[in-house]
Amino acid sequence: MPDKHTDNTALSAALEAGWLILTPNHRISVQLHESYGALRKARSQTVVLTSPAITPIDIWIKRFYQELLHVDDSVPIATILESSQELALWQRIIRESSLSSPLLSLENAAANVLEAHRLMTQWQIDFSSLHAFQYGAPESAYVDDCSAFIHWERQYQHTCKQKNLISFSELLQKILPLLGKHPSVLPEKIILLEFDDPPPLYQELFAILQKHCELQFLQWQPCQAEIVKQSYPDSTAEIQAVADWSKAILADNPSAKIGVISTELQTQRSLYRRIFSAVFSEHRANASTFFIASASDISVELPMLFEIPALFNLNQEEIPTLEFCQLLRSPLLVASTEEENARAACEFHLRNLGQAKLRNADVRSLLNQSKRIWYCPLLCRSLQQAETLRRQQKYRQSIFAWADFFAEQLMLLAWPNAEDRDAHGFLVNCWQQVLTDYKKLAFLYPELSLAEAHELLKQVVNKFQSPVYRQEAPIQILSPRDANGLQFTNLWFTGLTDLQWPEKHYTNPFIPLPLQRKLRLPDSSPELVYDAARKTLTGLIENTSAQAMLTYPRANENSDLNPSPLLAAIAPATVISHIPSQSIPRQLHPACLQSYFASDRMQATETLDENLYLKVADNETIKGGINLITNQAECPFRAFAVHRLQAQELPELRYGIPARDLGNMLHKILEHLWSILKNQQELASLPVKTLEQIVTTASESGLQYLQQKHGHFMKPVYLALEKQRLFTLLMKWLDQEKLRSPFEVLAMEQPIEWQYAGLKLSFKIDRIDKLRQGLAVVDYKSGIAPKPVWDDERPSHPQLLLYADALTQDNKHQTVEALLYAQINIEELTYRGLSAADSVYPKTALSEQKQLAEQFDWDSLMQHWQNALHKLAQEFMDGYLAVAPKSPTSCQYCHLSAFCRIKEADRVSHD
Repeated sequence: MPDKHTDNTALSAALEAGWLILTPNHRISVQLHESYGALRKARSQTVVLTSPAITPIDIWIKRFYQELLHVDDSVPIATILESSQELALWQRIIRESSLSSPLLSLENAAANVLEAHRLMTQWQIDFSSLHAFQYGAPESAYVDDCSAFIHWERQYQHTCKQKNLISFSELLQKILPLLGKHPSVLPEKIILLEFDDPPPLYQELFAILQKHCELQFLQWQPCQAEIVKQSYPDSTAEIQAVADWSKAILADNPSAKIGVISTELQTQRSLYRRIFSAVFSEHRANASTFFIASASDISVELPMLFEIPALFNLNQEEIPTLEFCQLLRSPLLVASTEEENARAACEFHLRNLGQAKLRNADVRSLLNQSKRIWYCPLLCRSLQQAETLRRQQKYRQSIFAWADFFAEQLMLLAWPNAEDRDAHGFLVNCWQQVLTDYKKLAFLYPELSLAEAHELLKQVVNKFQSPVYRQEAPIQILSPRDANGLQFTNLWFTGLTDLQWPEKHYTNPFIPLPLQRKLRLPDSSPELVYDAARKTLTGLIENTSAQAMLTYPRANENSDLNPSPLLAAIAPATVISHIPSQSIPRQLHPACLQSYFASDRMQATETLDENLYLKVADNETIKGGINLITNQAECPFRAFAVHRLQAQELPELRYGIPARDLGNMLHKILEHLWSILKNQQELASLPVKTLEQIVTTASESGLQYLQQKHGHFMKPVYLALEKQRLFTLLMKWLDQEKLRSPFEVLAMEQPIEWQYAGLKLSFKIDRIDKLRQGLAVVDYKSGIAPKPVWDDERPSHPQLLLYADALTQDNKHQTVEALLYAQINIEELTYRGLSAADSVYPKTALSEQKQLAEQFDWDSLMQHWQNALHKLAQEFMDGYLAVAPKSPTSCQYCHLSAFCRIKEADRVSHD
């Protein structure tokens, strides 16, 4: 193209002389509008100015088509497809095609086919030329990409002809022959600004215009900006430097136009926003100080928009429990603040239930239980109103009817009054735009069921892009593609590593690669990718008047990084300066990070010495049994958080019967069993058939408990299998009971209390056996029994020790002579523990623990356990709350790491 240069002053004069300026995209058009307005405002006192003739070329072509319809009756009337409509059409064609596959990603395939169709049209490639690249017989099971594309293209053309539709590229192709027939409709003078290597279709358009109009091809006048090359330790340090640099420039020149170009804007958008918001926190309107242009990443900017389709899952008769739990936490759902605690309690309850799905009617009934802590009357009422509205809908109806239904239902579920809608102004506006885009698909779907309408709505929301082209912010944070053709006073191009620049490009799979390279389609070869990246970088520098910063991070979280080879090609004499690492407190919460960046860094950072004691008050209610001592032993802060602050872990949703209920069932069975057997002698003397009958009866009593709690699981087949499993398990376990020395079951599920220094803990002992001398404490374990370290100063498994000490405190009982875990597990049936006598059970005698026996006898060991338990209890009552895990394994399954922030503390210690 001709390489004539211009500037804003010359273009302003051209506009006043009646020239029409066409730009390749909307951004250049908006920036040119602003520049022209600033020049006119500086020269004139007029407040109201006429709109200049500056238009993106695509919009001008559509206007020209509308004018042709008025002057030529032969011009075909067709509906011009918008991008979203065109993509939806391709998705439907591919989904309904015989060549579709469950393994095919519909969204990716449709986007690639759409791009292939546009490339074929804009590069004026005859579709018949693709036949030479087909391979594989039509009747074969395998269909190559080229053949699939040809098949889908035929379906597309057939649908467009049938419904009188046309894409924008095809529209331009059809009106080209009409341009010369109606020269009176064309402008007299046209300037084409910043058109660089347009595709053949546009070249043909320009050639026709050149015959009938006065046409000029102009580029911006190249600037001679200072070029600076630097590297930074990582992306965070690089972006921090950009923000500080931008702030300094604006302080010196408030009228500066700063361009920040990022090769990783999609993934680093939140990082840019956080750091720039922190640096410009003193600006009252910092949102207008910088602008991050990334329309496709609205999911980060407005995540609640993408939660809206999930609300309509409530129209299903059943909803997965996990989905409903996520909805309960949504700030979008009605009365999310007023009923926050009740909803949290409801989620806790549902997770403990362990049901995979919930019936809608059951959900409403649950939320309406006024005597429960999960009582949510406002949400229950909204759900009932939404259900009533759903029942009023026809089974199949138009998109317009479904759009009205979704709009009305969302008002009930999210914004029942005007105040709620006003509080979510931007979200409501985007939702209205989504519904508008949704209705535009009516040409594809005359009628839909609710499920189909909902699925289509999800597709529209997922593809929604907020068309923001705001240019008034002095700092523009853009991708390289967005920045092409724009002018800046100052430029900073970040992320110029060899992995990110040239950008990764993938050739379109539906146009054969040999054909792409023959026609030199964009990104079809490494050379073209390299040349395009070089031209983009050079063009951005030439459009910058003062300073161009070119930088890259030296490392990411995975490896070291190298500079892009294009850095050496730009101003070769310039040396890259390597900026050293600076300490940035990444462990700080983003809210604290903002204050940190706004301060004088570390000089304003205050260090506090924490008091590690908060004594238990006399009127403080302490809850917790054995776990209180266990948690104090593992980490004092865990005990403080769980038993004094009531910090609870949100239970993982596990489908099926909870392990806790299975354990309770086993307890009930054994309780029933020993209420009949009484002692080991009776067990040994019973005939086998009699024993089998007792075991069967005991098993049935436990299964009855499970049926009452989990009737939806305990169906006849499962019940029979579980009965058989329990019978086999218990018969084998009773063989282990016969290996013990003689005993009599003295008590089962025995409630007891343990006290020390005002701390009172209550619990139940599974079983107390009477031996020849003393007692044996038995605790049932349906899983793997622990292996305590008996001489531990901070015992991690204090359960049996607490039982023994509690019985010692109770003068009614004899001394404890054995602490036993009964492991009733099909993989291993055994007793584990410690006993004073040698004959209680094989391998449990103290004498067999050589190192322990050398250090303690049974009485001194009992005293050691008591001292250890009393020390832990005293720590708790004194309020010792240090984050001091006993060992690394103490943190492995702890849910409080975000609360105690031990990982952040470790990170600080390593900095």
